[in-house]
Amino acid sequence: MYQYLIYNQKIESEFEINFARKAVFTETPDVTIKIGKVPEEIKDQINQGAYDGLKEDSMWFYVTDKAIYYITNGNQIVIEPQNDSLTEFELCSYLTGSALALLLMQKGIVPIHGSMIAHNGKVAIITGQSGSGKSTTVFELLSRGCSFLSDDVSAIEVKEDKLTSLPAFPLQKLCRDLVERNNLDLNSLTYIDEFRDKFARNINLSQYEDMPQGLDYIIELVPYQGKSVEIKEVEGLDKLNMLTTNLYRSLVYEKMGVTTNRFEKMLTIISKAKMYQVFRPQMENSFQEVPNIIWNNLLQLC
Repeated sequence: MYQYLIYNQKIESEFEINFARKAVFTETPDVTIKIGKVPEEIKDQINQGAYDGLKEDSMWFYVTDKAIYYITNGNQIVIEPQNDSLTEFELCSYLTGSALALLLMQKGIVPIHGSMIAHNGKVAIITGQSGSGKSTTVFELLSRGCSFLSDDVSAIEVKEDKLTSLPAFPLQKLCRDLVERNNLDLNSLTYIDEFRDKFARNINLSQYEDMPQGLDYIIELVPYQGKSVEIKEVEGLDKLNMLTTNLYRSLVYEKMGVTTNRFEKMLTIISKAKMYQVFRPQMENSFQEVPNIIWNNLLQLC
């Protein structure tokens, strides 16, 4: 068995997750991951056209012709591959993305769709809809000395009115435009075929922040029709709207419903974290200006 620490969870896996942080522990793991058979009723639902099933303690999703991921009780993930063409990276990528995000939800940990970085003891989540420029912005901020905590799924634990950001693993996904613009060596990257044209790169461990810490900022990137990059602090109920919009797999919350406990955690997040929107002109090349305004107005001041 392989042992890892991901999102501060002690994880024991039957197969290797080569980009995750390895760990050594003797106590019972928080999460076990294995290759196995999922319940037949799930396959019946798939045969009827379903792609996921979402209950509080039992969730599953189907990646067409690749695998079924079955997540239960916040402590176990069972994967049933559907053919021999599923690559090791694909197996781990869907696992450490959607599957672990659903498991975090079962544990009451809040996953946000975005990357998490740190600078001088301050932690920020860079969020926004697909195509808003998250990976480009984070790439540029890392080049200025920020540390990396997570990519795509940023996890926040809410306990006793305190926010704790949970590091994931040192891997960042990059769009092709960014790779080509920065002349990155393709031999050092892994091509990702997740219905998106992206590459994955390993973050240097010296730049990876592996300890849980607080959360200070949530920054949403918003493409708009203006001519200049602008930053605006979000206040009041607009903070709740911004948070719910950027939850990872927000449709899951819509299907399951927002319980009192979930709502209270969201209220704690918006009361404790400062939230900003950075407006990026859609028709302009602003890949330098967006990180500039975040760096100059927030991170450099830390």
